[in-house]
Amino acid sequence: MIDYKGTKIVGVDMGYGNMKTAKTHFPTALREYPDKPTFPGDLLIFDGKYYKIGESRKAFIISKTDDDDFYILTIAAIAAECLVNKVYTGNICIAAGLPVSYVKSQRGELKDYLTRSKRLIFEYCGRQFDLNIVGCKVYPQGYPAVLSHMNDLVGTNMIADIGNGTINIMNIRDKKVDETKCVTVRLGVSVLLTMCENILMEYFGKCPQPEVIEDFFIRGTSDMTSEYTAVLEKTAHEYCVKIIDTLSQYGYDPDFMKLYAVGGGGKIFKRYSGVDPDRVVYIDDICAAAKGFEKAALRTMKAEDKRAAENGKENGNG
Repeated sequence: MIDYKGTKIVGVDMGYGNMKTAKTHFPTALREYPDKPTFPGDLLIFDGKYYKIGESRKAFIISKTDDDDFYILTIAAIAAECLVNKVYTGNICIAAGLPVSYVKSQRGELKDYLTRSKRLIFEYCGRQFDLNIVGCKVYPQGYPAVLSHMNDLVGTNMIADIGNGTINIMNIRDKKVDETKCVTVRLGVSVLLTMCENILMEYFGKCPQPEVIEDFFIRGTSDMTSEYTAVLEKTAHEYCVKIIDTLSQYGYDPDFMKLYAVGGGGKIFKRYSGVDPDRVVYIDDICAAAKGFEKAALRTMKAEDKRAAENGKENGNG
């Protein structure tokens, strides 16, 4: 959260696997209850409805505005960040992101979606909130996460933001994004999970829940027997080969450029890709994109104020 002239900028990284803010994250999952649940957990009460945050994984959809789920999850994310910062009232500007291929076509739609209620009165985790949504800034996913490395982006570089649903690929030359070489591909970690489920069923006739497989890749350890984990590790290597092949299609060559691996899938790529670690910069902070959205929004708002002031002087002089 960044304060700018009394407005709190809250970055929200709306991933298909996890919702992230600068200081918090939780699974992209929610379940609506007709009444207050017996075990409330992270409970959001909004518009007379009860939502348990973190239950029932959200399925992949091309447009995040197709239903109300990401709207509700964004309110929960804002609440979680506000809770950490002890902010319960005031003005909020949302800083969010979209897959790089969807930014131009979906930016306006996402802004309207996230700002459809200008005043949010709700309860989250037992706390009452009364927030005014005064704006929304939308940026390409991936790039904001490397803002802290901007001075290092000389020569030719590539960003691979490996999320749960997609990988956002961006080519950067001397700190400038080449928009003709930006693409979003459906090769996120969910593809690996499906590969693992299929191969385990083929080999053993059964497989654990997706969450168990995901936990294995996140932590590197599991209660599964070695025969299962050996298959999972082999499959993860094959998945990383798919990623490298895809990156190569869009200009990646480890001999001539640095790769910046961002997102939750970066840990899997680091562990199983076999790429020379000296040729890859791994940004392991799961909240890096949300922090980057906030910094980008702060720059945008300062630039907007500067232009407004300059226009005011011109009109006054006229």
